[in-house]
Amino acid sequence: MSRAGVVGMTVGEKRTIYGAPRVNVKLSGGAIYPAICETKKCWFAHRPNIDQSWAEATLASVRSQRTLRNKHMGYTMSRISDFRRKMLSGVPLAGTFLKTPHYIMIEILAQSGLDFLCLDAEHAPFDRAAMDQCIAVATALDFPILIRVGDGSEREILQALDYGAVGIVVPHVDSVEKAQSIARMARFGHRGRGYAGSTRWAGYATQSMPDLLQKSRDETVVIAQVEEPEAVLVAKDLASIEGIDGLFVGPADLSVGYGKTDQTSEELQAALRSVGEAARAANKAYMSFVGTVEQAAEWHEKYGLTVFFVASEHNWLRAGAAAVAKGVHKLS
Repeated sequence: MSRAGVVGMTVGEKRTIYGAPRVNVKLSGGAIYPAICETKKCWFAHRPNIDQSWAEATLASVRSQRTLRNKHMGYTMSRISDFRRKMLSGVPLAGTFLKTPHYIMIEILAQSGLDFLCLDAEHAPFDRAAMDQCIAVATALDFPILIRVGDGSEREILQALDYGAVGIVVPHVDSVEKAQSIARMARFGHRGRGYAGSTRWAGYATQSMPDLLQKSRDETVVIAQVEEPEAVLVAKDLASIEGIDGLFVGPADLSVGYGKTDQTSEELQAALRSVGEAARAANKAYMSFVGTVEQAAEWHEKYGLTVFFVASEHNWLRAGAAAVAKGVHKLS
């Protein structure tokens, strides 16, 4: 079939192979075939009668459109594949905890310039279907997604990574043994992450085992939350564990653990300093939750944090709506 047989084409941004676009081609007979592009190779559902030079030119145009979009946003390569490198480099990164389990929130916030989102499966009502849908959309948009898992169990970690999350945030890592366990379960190896080449993260059986093992080593992020006084005492040991990429101080839980009723205590400030020193000494990322950009700037200066989980979309929605209401009510 020649180009004359092609009567329509729609373009979807779903990443199937390292961010490759997928194109649905409608033929004159009414059939629709998916086409995907892997670097310089194109095929249309193994249909050799399609004009491959036309297909190559068409798909190159699709890739060019996304490249231009990323450059306009200030990105020069895949945001997902580059996230771990950027995080470890110490460049300040801005993200937030997503509490609303719906993929439309991903679409909207992907337009914001944020560096990442963290789906809060610990404190918000994310079920497996919602996580899967959110990550599918984020993957299509090349938008890095972390998942704060409900706990550090093998099942929670495996599901988050297989869905396609770039990494996990694990709560209440208060011992070396827990940190070693989550590092092992998030990495391939003996008694580690279960291998499956059929998942979204693996490109749905389109990538080789050596490539996937290397992808995991290069891209997968494991963050341990320091939320108990006991964890602060062993922060240096936690940071030294191979497979732990960052330490996240949980200021609220830590304050409660110190017996405080707010987040201004000297104990918390000392913890922020000591955990930061441990992270920097081990060349690991250092991060925390902050309520505002002003607090992020203060903690960056005082404690050396570089990755910020700023508030949540709940806070931003309420603040924006409240500002509108207040402004309109002043008119009377």
